Amino acid sequence: MLPRNSGVVLSTASGTGIRGQPKGSAYSASKAGIIGFTRAVSLELKDTGVRINCFGPGATDTPLWRVNKTEEDVKRLIAAGYVYQPDDFSNVVVFLASDLSAPLNGEFISRDLHR
Repeated sequence: MLPRNSGVVLSTASGTGIRGQPKGSAYSASKAGIIGFTRAVSLELKDTGVRINCFGPGATDTPLWRVNKTEEDVKRLIAAGYVYQPDDFSNVVVFLASDLSAPLNGEFISRDLHR
């Protein structure tokens, strides 16, 4: 990317890296590290044509997310709007990877800071 003076790096973190999570201190700390890494690297890459941003998709209905949840829990959380499907944020990822988001560098864009 550096020799071409062009490229996009998109990392994935979580709003828990900003707000924390009960009984999730290690997870929250690791996500805060990704957000901080993204912001620091964006400064290191400033004026190189390479951008880096970070996306926090929020709770996403995957097999891993469903672990230790009853089917009733899953239905309740999805109905309450706390859980997304993977396709719900695919357009955001495409936008961040495209030239349309060229002004953005070192940003953390999250769908789950509201909880």
